[in-house]
Amino acid sequence: MTQTQKRIEKAREKVLKIFNQAKDSLKILQEIEKETLTKAKSFVPDLEEQKKLTNAKILAGLKRMGVATQDEILTLSTKIKALEAHTKNTKPRTTSKSASKG
Repeated sequence: MTQTQKRIEKAREKVLKIFNQAKDSLKILQEIEKETLTKAKSFVPDLEEQKKLTNAKILAGLKRMGVATQDEILTLSTKIKALEAHTKNTKPRTTSKSASKG
């Protein structure tokens, strides 16, 4: 084996060693990435939970501002209809003052 061939062989061995180290490093990085993603997902609530929290915050803010909810509006509408029906069925009261003026 000539001197040049020995150098080439040593260079190949070094390159192969570096290449294998790079492969090992890549495997380690992939494992770290998987672990990191798993940990990150545990800190972030799922999308549905985020929506519920956001809706609850919005409703609380609207309630503090005095804005009625849809349920409250429906309840009031039902009461108004009941009162309208009741007033249609009753005769207007006359007071003694209004009866004597007329």
